Amino acid sequence: MMPTNRKRPIFFLTILFFVVSIWFFSQGLGKRTDNSQKKNNTISNDIFDFKSDRKIFYALIEPNQTNLYRYTESVKETKRFYFDKDEEFKIIKALSMDNGNIIVFEGTTDETKKRLVQITTDQKANKKIINENFYTYNLPVISKNNKKIIYTSFSNVEKDYGFTIFSAELNGENKRQIYRTQNNIMSMGLSADNTLVISENSPSGGSMIKIYDFSQDKIENFYETENNLVEIAWKNSEIIFLQKTKPNSNENSPEMFSLDKNKNIKKISLKKTNLSNIFINNDEIYYIDKTNSTDATLSGAIQSIQKPMDKIIIASYIFGVE
Repeated sequence: MMPTNRKRPIFFLTILFFVVSIWFFSQGLGKRTDNSQKKNNTISNDIFDFKSDRKIFYALIEPNQTNLYRYTESVKETKRFYFDKDEEFKIIKALSMDNGNIIVFEGTTDETKKRLVQITTDQKANKKIINENFYTYNLPVISKNNKKIIYTSFSNVEKDYGFTIFSAELNGENKRQIYRTQNNIMSMGLSADNTLVISENSPSGGSMIKIYDFSQDKIENFYETENNLVEIAWKNSEIIFLQKTKPNSNENSPEMFSLDKNKNIKKISLKKTNLSNIFINNDEIYYIDKTNSTDATLSGAIQSIQKPMDKIIIASYIFGVE
């Protein structure tokens, strides 16, 4: 039955109301729901520091060779792109990444034959020699921009006895002596602004931390402890180090601490640990964890203080994140 003339306006108004309501719902509430989902995803990503395209480069040392791997986090894919089994020059340490290439310190069984090379990370693994004759007593460290290398020499001659620290360009040019000491140098690290931090044994036992400022050519005795510092690095304005709390003791393993510019110390490893090989990428701290490992050769799993890796990776050390 059709509506009467009197009821017809009310009928059309009712239909119009329903049409407008449906349009409003689809345009307004629908968009609000989508934005809410996107916002929640963004928050989730921020909390868990999700980086879908992150690539982690690490080394695994085996009895007769060192293997270099690339792990792509988005697809959880691991690829070996270089190993030195049949090479005359063996990897001593992969040092850093340089525009998708790796800077490697390598040598032969002849102690006088050591060099710096660049290796591509594709499956071709092409090599380019950077410095044909490079010698260092301690493992070297490279600046964040890959322009400067810090290395050491040791002299057993009585008048020159001790360690000398040098800086130079990667090809060996502009060599400069920056510090000498008769104490044993344990570890070195460079900040983003190329401030050098050094840990060395203290004559009275324990360890000392010294900071060298290149711009002022000045070294500062920054911190001293009765404990043994086994590794040191920079994280922004903080010094990160691994420390054994009892000198010359096998009762404990290295734990991780931070030291700020006011010399405040904070333990940042979460429990009793056996950590090694700190690698810092911006605000992230990676390290090798041997706490629950029975195989010291394979070292353990790479992790980050902020977010554990989503896959356990057996590794000896990490040398790059892109």
